[in-house]
Amino acid sequence: ENGEIHTTCFIAPIFYRAALKHCVASKKYVEGKPVTHPHMLDEIYEERAQAIIMGVACLEAVANEIGSLTHSENWHFLQKLTLIEKFQFMYSSCSPSVPFDTSKHPFQFMAKIVGSRNEMIHFKSGYSKCKVIGDAAASKMESILSFELIDKLPSVLGDSIMNIYLTLNLPEPLWIKNQVGWKVT
Repeated sequence: ENGEIHTTCFIAPIFYRAALKHCVASKKYVEGKPVTHPHMLDEIYEERAQAIIMGVACLEAVANEIGSLTHSENWHFLQKLTLIEKFQFMYSSCSPSVPFDTSKHPFQFMAKIVGSRNEMIHFKSGYSKCKVIGDAAASKMESILSFELIDKLPSVLGDSIMNIYLTLNLPEPLWIKNQVGWKVT
């Protein structure tokens, strides 16, 4: 148009791959080794935080990319909804309407990582009571950035994305799997 060049970019694949890479990196710190120095916890928590933040950023990007394509006429109003509300709206717009149930797999986990991300972004410093997990005391940071979240994040993030695309009758996103020129992890 008038000699101008226009491009587009889908950011969700980049956030997806970053989330998975940070999950892998955080696990490498604890493979067969006890955490012996506090600075190791800083490194582990940094990788876990980045994995969770990138995972939620990926889901936000998926919601906004799909929403702007499927509801272009009113997405500028809808994009102000929370992440969960965006997906609830998109699922309710299906024919027939499908519930977006955050009490069931994989979306139950989505609610957990969104909650974890929100706790980090709106972090309240100060002393807090430790939780007992198994037979060990866990700090507030360990609760927010738990190994369980990081361990499950890659598979549940992928399951969530696949469920979203399939439920909304969209083609499977090719970027969710390794392919020539695109390695997920």
